Amino acid sequence: MEALIPGLAAHRISSISYVQWDLVETGIGTTLPSDFKWFAECYPPLVFDGFLAVNVPSPGKESEYLRDMDNALQALRYMTEGDEADGYQAFPEKNGLLPWGKSFHGDVFHWLTRSDPDSWSMVIETTNGDWLPCPEGVTDFLARFLGRQGEVRGMPSNFPNSPVTVTLRM
Repeated sequence: MEALIPGLAAHRISSISYVQWDLVETGIGTTLPSDFKWFAECYPPLVFDGFLAVNVPSPGKESEYLRDMDNALQALRYMTEGDEADGYQAFPEKNGLLPWGKSFHGDVFHWLTRSDPDSWSMVIETTNGDWLPCPEGVTDFLARFLGRQGEVRGMPSNFPNSPVTVTLRM
């Protein structure tokens, strides 16, 4: 991933950061994908090109992550109850959506939950009201999209920049 996104290496945490996954996963109600947990233990919360923010828990700040996740799920439930989510449901419903990132233009990146977290794919909720399925998980998506290895429907054609800027999320 760092070969495709050169600015990422500068933000790699020098020693593995131990997130209390039992606390996070109990709070959410599911195990999270292993690629996401790897990403969260290697990198702090990041923003790519001032556009795409990946929400990861930070050690000692797991309750903040859970609060943010709960707020995002409440907003998603509001949309699903109003039939504004193209037939998708919010987690914990079967095959429900669980948010993992957002853009600063209002797009939301969700996992499409299944029985095996490592087989979860994604759905992008765009600011245009489109709900676009993506076949891969978080790290494969980030590598493909930010590494300019393929276009992502619904995302700006001028994103990402080359090279991608990577900054800490405040």
